[in-house]
This record gives sequence, C-alpha cells and structure tokens, in this order.
Amino acid sequence: MKGNSETTQQNTSTGGNLPLKKRIKKQFFGSKKNANNKRTSIFSNNVEPESPTLDASKKHSHEEPTLELTIRNFTYSLKAFKSGGICQILHGKSNQDGARDVSVKMVQEKWRNNPNVRRQFSIESQIMRDLAHPSLPKYLCRGVVNNQSYYAYEFIDGIQLINLSQRPDLFPKNIVSGLALSIIKQALGALDFLHSRLNPIVHGDISSENILINHQQQIYLLDFGCAHYLKMHGLNAKKWVGKPSFISPEQAKNQPWDHRSDLYQVGILYYELITGKRWNRGTDKETKHQFAANAPTPKLDFLAHIVPIPVSMILAKMLHADPKQRFQSAAEALNALNSMRRYQPKKSFIKTNT
Repeated sequence: MKGNSETTQQNTSTGGNLPLKKRIKKQFFGSKKNANNKRTSIFSNNVEPESPTLDASKKHSHEEPTLELTIRNFTYSLKAFKSGGICQILHGKSNQDGARDVSVKMVQEKWRNNPNVRRQFSIESQIMRDLAHPSLPKYLCRGVVNNQSYYAYEFIDGIQLINLSQRPDLFPKNIVSGLALSIIKQALGALDFLHSRLNPIVHGDISSENILINHQQQIYLLDFGCAHYLKMHGLNAKKWVGKPSFISPEQAKNQPWDHRSDLYQVGILYYELITGKRWNRGTDKETKHQFAANAPTPKLDFLAHIVPIPVSMILAKMLHADPKQRFQSAAEALNALNSMRRYQPKKSFIKTNT
C-alpha cells in the first residue's frame, strides 16, 4: 500500500536479515493476485470495529449516489466509505493530474438538525483547520454541498491499529511488539502537540480504530469527533466520549476529564499492542462502561513476564485509575520512554515456528 506521507520512522529490527520496515512492507503490506488476476490487499479482512459515539466505523453494504465536489480546483467524485451512528466519511477520487484522494466528513441526515451535534461538528472542523502535524491528516477545506456541511482532509492509505493488536493470524505478536514502542512514541508526540498549544486541545477518543499506520510505520491520529478545547469547561463540551473499550475511569463515571484521559487511552493502546489482549473485559457497551468505571490500577510489575520492568512500570502509571497519579503530560510520558534503553520483547513472548 502506498502512504501519503514522505515521513519515514527510524528502522528497528526484531531479528532476521531485513530491517523491520522492509519486513513489514514485504510480508504484511504487500498485495496478492486474486482469481481474476487483480491485485488485492491482505487487509481486506479487517477487524470489525466498535460503533463509535461520534464518528464513522462501518462500511456501507449498499451503493450510495455519487456526489461531486470541487476542492482546490480539483473535481472529486465522492462515494460512501464509512459511516457510524452520527457521521459518515466519503472517499473522493479525481481523474485530474496531480489530484490526491480526499476524505470528506459530514453529519448523517437524521442528525443534521440536532443542535448539539451541529455544534460539536463545527468545533471538530475548526480544530482540524488549526492543526498541522506529521501524525495528523492534512486539513483541506470545509463548506456545504447539497445543503450538508462538510470538511475535507487528505485520504490516508493505511490500516487501523486494531488489526495489529487483534489479528495475530496476519500480524505475529513479535512483529507487533517490535512496532509498539514506535507507535506509542508517535502517538504521544501528536498528543504533546495538541496538549501544549496556546489553546490546548483534548482528543477524547484515542483508540486502535482511530489510528492508522502505513507501510512506512508512520501513524495518523484521526476522528476528532469528541475533541474540544481544554478551556471549554461546559458539560456539553465533555459529554462526547469515545469507544467504550478505551474510555478512562473518569469518562465512564461521567466526571470532568482532560488531557490525562488521552494518556490513559494511549496506555490501553500500548497494553493491547504488547499483549494482543483487550484491556477492557466488558462484552457490551454497558459492561465496558462498568469495567472502565471500576478499572483497577495495575501493579508496577504486572507485565514483567513479557516485557522488561521499566516498560511495565511506565504502562502501569499510564493506566493508573487516578488521573493525578498518571503522567501529567504527554511530554512527561514520552521522556520516560525515551530515557529507557531500546528493548525487545522477552523470548518467552515470541512464538517461534518449530
């Protein structure tokens, strides 16, 4: 698959003769021919994601009418790509030279007259317009088409991280563990950018569904449908919470939450990439909220059987039930990771073919 970013992360190796980046690209991001001799991606069998609170997650199973939209002098044909409970994503393609694919996000019809939804969508598009970072999709424009408000951003050609953590048949655990540290550092770097602005932004919906990775190991943080400016203290600004499997204890308890909830959610992401297991043990929305509200604080050595003690200690602090006991900033968490030596997963964790 071809990514949209020229940024390439530093190579690491989990063994073998090829650097990890080349191994990933060759083994997992390659393509193969189907019965009709057409190239298809190995990622056509993606993990079915959770239904989100305020963004798209499920592909349409039926054909939608094609819309046309002009963005920066290019004419795009838009087709339904993903949709969820409130919003939908359209994929825009153009036949004109120099045009790059785009994503167009808009509110679904039944929600367009809801004042809270309209207000949050306006905030989301404003936030996206103000951001420019290697781990965030490039904002293009916003406007109205067919009486529908939308905003557009670059289309990211990658896969959701949920496939890395939940599809061991495609992604062996040792490969995913080798990528985990780089992924988490990039995520924390993006959050440090958001949280340390003059007008800080809280994402609120960090999850393995909302982060894409391309074959260059570059990640992209998507879905700002729950985001708000930290200075917005109204309850309305903070009632939009993310995926039930990733919400923080304070979000599950309907308490005020801030940037430290983002750090908790990154901790869940790190845990799932390392272990291949779900952090939240709930089986539906209600039980997931119950688990999150009563989530225990892990012991410092709770993952010592699969990773070095320093990694386990850092992750335990990220997953502390009390926000005051977590890292207090993304920069602090990133510094802790950068200060420890590069590690490899313990041999007992890596499955070998015999």
